[in-house]
Amino acid sequence: MADARAAEVRIMHDGPKGPLDGIPIAHKDILDTAGIRTTAHSRLLADNVPA
Repeated sequence: MADARAAEVRIMHDGPKGPLDGIPIAHKDILDTAGIRTTAHSRLLADNVPA
């Protein structure tokens, strides 16, 4: 929330840095990353740690 408030103040003062500035995004774990548990929010992949 603090980041959102800071972004709002900055955008209101200086304008956006680009067309998507201030738009929140989320990343899902759907791509295998070696050594990092990647579940894709699936019970079948609950313990999946790609090589």
